Amino acid sequence: MESIDVLTAKLQKLQKDIEEYQKNCHHKDTKIKMTNRNEPRWFCNDCNLLLRIPTTEQVTEWVKK
Repeated sequence: MESIDVLTAKLQKLQKDIEEYQKNCHHKDTKIKMTNRNEPRWFCNDCNLLLRIPTTEQVTEWVKK
């Protein structure tokens, strides 16, 4: 088993890689999903970046689907 220091270093590298991927994504394909706090938010389907808060009308339409 790897030490916690090695695992932490790997995690930090992966987080940086994800951040770079999200930074370079064009966010063309989006949808409303729930956050960990059960709040609806717009996310990019390609990079999973939280983009914005939907309007009340958008949430209502999303719930109807």
